[in-house]
Order: sequence, then C-alpha cells, then structure tokens
Amino acid sequence: MKRAIPVILCLAVCAGCDNEAERREKKAQRLYYVVFRDLEERMDSLPKTIEQYAGIAREFGETPSGRKAAKRHGQLLRVQALLAGADSLGEGQWVPLYSRVDSVAPGYPPVVRALGRHYYNNTYLASRRGAMTREPAVIEGVLEIWGRQDSLWSKYEFRPTEEDKVWRDRLCRQATSVARMLESIRRYDEALRIVNRGLEYGTGEDAVAHARVFAAFYTFRAARYKEGIDLAMKALAYEFLENDDKARANHVMGLCYWRLYERGNGSSDLQKAIDALNEALHIDPELRAPRELLKELRQYQRRNPA
Repeated sequence: MKRAIPVILCLAVCAGCDNEAERREKKAQRLYYVVFRDLEERMDSLPKTIEQYAGIAREFGETPSGRKAAKRHGQLLRVQALLAGADSLGEGQWVPLYSRVDSVAPGYPPVVRALGRHYYNNTYLASRRGAMTREPAVIEGVLEIWGRQDSLWSKYEFRPTEEDKVWRDRLCRQATSVARMLESIRRYDEALRIVNRGLEYGTGEDAVAHARVFAAFYTFRAARYKEGIDLAMKALAYEFLENDDKARANHVMGLCYWRLYERGNGSSDLQKAIDALNEALHIDPELRAPRELLKELRQYQRRNPA
C-alpha cells in the first residue's frame, strides 16, 4: 500500500496539470475569438488587433490558441507593412496588393470583402454576357474570376453576422448565375459542380431554393432522375419561390418522371410526368418545351393505355 501512495499522488498531480492546461486553453480560445470576431472586422483597428494577439501569445504561449494567436500576430504584422500607404492606391493597384495581403493573412475580413466585391461585380454582368453571346473568351474569363472568388472565400471563416449571411447567399446566387452561363453551352457537368458549390455557401431559403431548381435540372442531365426529383421538390417546398423557378422545377420533375417511366415502364411515373408538366404550364402557359413534351406524353398515353 505504501508503494501505491506516490503513484496516486502522481496521478492526482497530473490530473491537476491537465485541468489547469484545459482551463488556460479555454481562456486563450475565448480571448482569441473575441479579437478575431470583433477587432479583425475593421482595417482601422489593425494596430489594436496586432497588440491583442501579441498579448494572448505572451500569456498563453504554451496553449494551442496561444500558438494560433502568435501565428496570426505575425501574419498581421506583415499585413500592416504591406498596407502602409495603400489609401492612395487606385483600383488597378489595390487589387494585386490586396491579393498579396490575402496570401499573407488568409481570411482577413476587410481584404476578403473588398476583393469579394471586386470579383462579384466583375462576374455579375460578365456571366450574363457569356450566356447571351456564348463567346469562349468571356466564358473562360468568368470561370477564372469565379475560381478566384471561390478560392478567396474558402479560406474565410464566416461569422454568424447578418453581413456574412448576405455574403454567403450572394455567393450562392452568383454560383447559380455562372452555372446558367455554362448551361447555355451545354456544359452541364461543370454547371452542376458550380451550383453545388454555391449551395455549400448559401444559408437563406430564397437563395438556396433558387439554386436547387437549377441543380435539379443539371442532375437530370446527369441521368440521376430520382435525385433530380428530390431537389426540385425541396425547391418547391419553399413558400416564396418565384414563379419562373416554380415552373422550371415542375418541368424538371416532368422530365425526370418521364425518364423513370422509360426505364421501368411504370404507369404511375408517366402520370406524374404529365401532372408535373401540367403544373409548369399552369404557372407559365408560354413555356414551349414543357408544352411539347406534354403533348407527346399525352399522345403516348392514349396509344398505350394502362
């Protein structure tokens, strides 16, 4: 029993050390998050941000969050040096500078948002022009800028703020616009990949439901018909979905059910296809593609009664 006493004391001391280390890490983590959440938001608070990270690193240097603070402190010191005198730069000069800043301190909010607005504005009109003209140079230019935009935001840690929620939905909608441009030249696989990436960003029901409509169509093009129906139904579950999107979602469901009918020859799938196309035309009687397919399916149903 005498031999056991030192062992028990040693275990108790170790447990106390573990508890102290855990307590210090939690405190360092909390302090780091406050600086990250509040001070990094504004470029004019950069000196104070650097000072606060330095303090966390000094006091909690042995903890994971203390080491994280030391790393961020070093990154932002380099940012401060790079941004010295940047206020006088024109757009042609600040964009490459900010891109360099992002490579030094990934996810620094003021820089990410400034570059994000620049990329977004460049893509907004260009994606529509690409869809209308189908010019290869325009399309490839849009894809390049979208790639930069996605790379930029993928390194950013979104916060639970209204501004960040707006940005997430903005990225979701822009991904859908880029995908629609690719749809115009029948590059459906790429369109599906990009719209799915947009769905990873989106949080608002409006943006997500809109994107799901197009994801459903590109999924249909990939011959994944049940998945296409599921996506269309999820989009239609959103109460405030725009009528254009409602009509398109029903059209997609009609296409998918028709293909499922062809695969399995189940009369219920044929009727579901007809019902979905009828709904699409009820919403928008001017739609040509659903009308032509509906006419074909009705003729087929009359020739082949169940």
